[in-house]
Amino acid sequence: PKGVNISKLVADVQRIKGRVDAIVVPDMDNGIVRMSALAAGVLARQEGLETIIHMYCRDKNRLALQGDALAAYVLGIPNIVVVHSDDMSQSDHREAKTVNDIDEIDLLEVISSLSGGKDMQGFELDGVPEFTTGCTIAPYGSDKELDLELELARKKIDAGASFVITPPVFDISSFTSFFEKAKVLGVPIIPTVFLIKSLAIAQYIANSEP
Repeated sequence: PKGVNISKLVADVQRIKGRVDAIVVPDMDNGIVRMSALAAGVLARQEGLETIIHMYCRDKNRLALQGDALAAYVLGIPNIVVVHSDDMSQSDHREAKTVNDIDEIDLLEVISSLSGGKDMQGFELDGVPEFTTGCTIAPYGSDKELDLELELARKKIDAGASFVITPPVFDISSFTSFFEKAKVLGVPIIPTVFLIKSLAIAQYIANSEP
């Protein structure tokens, strides 16, 4: 929610619980200020639904990212997906300064290091978390773009990603073709199910996504 009224969030979680295995909770997509993914993920977990939270490099430095990962684990969320940060062109705070202290590959390596009991500087942790960490493949508009995304996904897997989440799937035959190429990555491929809630959302996707 954009605010602290969690009634709709809780009601929606209760409606889909038992129908899906897990939900992905984004963290201020497009630079729109909302409740953090960590808090929303905890609320969903309290309702009995498995959650996977987004982590970006856009808004936080390496200290804050490591702190958030440790906090998520302690609060019952070991599942993290490292995603590419949306630019701020659609932000409601366009004057905000981006951070990008580290990139996606770095962040995956950091989370892997935390799972090994050390922080990014090599200092030992008091208690070792066990994360399940994944990455995403960005929407693509051509075979060449897909090949570049798969090459980048391979680097993310080498850095510690153990699953890949795809762009939203609206065409099964297109996804089948994609999957034949992506399965060589050797990790689980999780298709995204995206519910189109309005005509405006459909128009945005048609006009803005590859």
